[in-house]
Amino acid sequence: MIEHQKMLEASSRLRYEAFAKLATDLSRSMTFDELGKVLLSQLKYIIDIYCARIYIQFFDTQIVFDILRNQVAYYQTNNALPIEKEVLVSGVPVLVSPFDEKMKLFPDFFQNPKITKTVVFPNSLFDNQNIILTISSKEGKPYTEMDFRFYKLIGEFLYNKASQLYILDNLERIVAKRTDELKNLNTELQQLFYRASHDFKRPLTTISGLINLAGMVPDEEKGEIFSKVNYEVETFKSMLDKLSTLSILDIPKNDYQFETLGEISAKLDATFETALKEKQIHLHWLIDPDEQSIIPSPAISGLLQNLLENSIAFSDQKKEVRNIWVTYENTDDETYITVEDNGIGIEEQYLHKVFEMYFRAHPFSKGNGLGLYVVKKIAENFYGSFDIDSNLGKRTKITLTFPINIEEY
Repeated sequence: MIEHQKMLEASSRLRYEAFAKLATDLSRSMTFDELGKVLLSQLKYIIDIYCARIYIQFFDTQIVFDILRNQVAYYQTNNALPIEKEVLVSGVPVLVSPFDEKMKLFPDFFQNPKITKTVVFPNSLFDNQNIILTISSKEGKPYTEMDFRFYKLIGEFLYNKASQLYILDNLERIVAKRTDELKNLNTELQQLFYRASHDFKRPLTTISGLINLAGMVPDEEKGEIFSKVNYEVETFKSMLDKLSTLSILDIPKNDYQFETLGEISAKLDATFETALKEKQIHLHWLIDPDEQSIIPSPAISGLLQNLLENSIAFSDQKKEVRNIWVTYENTDDETYITVEDNGIGIEEQYLHKVFEMYFRAHPFSKGNGLGLYVVKKIAENFYGSFDIDSNLGKRTKITLTFPINIEEY
C-alpha cells in the first residue's frame, strides 16, 4: 500500500512538472501554430491521450485545435458540436462511448476502434468565453479526480493564452486597417480640397466677368447677363451645400435628433417642388409618415436630398410619365431605404464608379460629381451599405441598407 502511494505521488509530481513546462512553453508561444505544436508535443505527458479536439469560444470567435499523435491543426469554426453545446449548458463532463452516434460528428480519427473512452470536459469562464476539451484514449483505466483537475488547469491556461493571441492578432489588424483608412481619408481630403478650390474659382471668375460685362452693355441686355450670374450663383451654392452636408459626420451621438418620415418627406417635397413641376415628375413616398427614422434627421435628409436631386436631374423627358419612388422598410435586423426612378439610367460599365468623388456618368451632366459620393460617406458613417441597379434608358434604383440597431455601434 505504501509503495503504491509513493508511485501515485511520484506520478502526480511528474505530471505537475510536465504541466509547468507546458505552461511555460504556452506562455512563450507567439502564434496559434506555435500553440498547437506545444500542445502536440507535451499534452501526452500530462494526460492519457490518443486524440483530442479543443474548442475555444472567445465571444463571436470560435477556434478549434484537432490533435492526433504527430499532427495538429487549428481553424475557425461557426459553431460548437451538439454534444459540446450540451456540456456547456450542464457544466458537467460527459463520458461518451466510441459507438455513440454523437461521435460521428467529430473528425474521422475519433472513430478509431481502438479508442476505449472519450471525455467531453467543459470549462466556462465567463459569458461567451468557454473552452471544451474532448479527449479520447486507448487505455481502459477509469478517469480520476486528478485527471479532471489537470483538464481544468490545461483548459484555463490554454484559454487565457489563446484569447491573448487573438486580441493581439486582431489589434494588429485593426491598427493596420485604421492606418489604411486614415491614409485613404487623407488622400480623399487632398483630392476634395484641390478639386473644390478649382470648382469654386470657375463660377466666381465667371460671375466677376459677367458683372464687368454688365457695365459695358445697354440696359436692355443686362437681364440676360444677370440671369447667367444667378445660374452661376446657384451652381456655387449647390457645391457648398454638398460639402456642408459632410459636416453631419462630425455630429456627436448625444446631439442626434430624429424626425418622423412624414416630417422629412414634407421638407423634401418643399425643397424640390419647383424642380418637380418644371420636369413634370411624380414623387411617390411609399412610407409610414408616423414612423420615426432610425437615421438622425440631418443625415437622412442629406441622403435623400442628394438621391432625389440625381433622379430629377436625370429624368427622361422623352417619357410621357416620369416617376420617382422612395421606400423605407424595416426587417428584424436591417432598414432599407430605396430611391427608384424611371429616368435615363446608367451604362453598366459605370455602375461601380458612380459613388466615387467627382465622377460623372453622363457627358452632359451639369452636376459637380459630389452627390453620390456624399451619399456614400454618410451611409458608411452610420454603418450602412449601398447598392445600385440600373438599366440604360429604363430605370435606376439605389438601395441603402442600415443595421436596425445603429445606436449600439
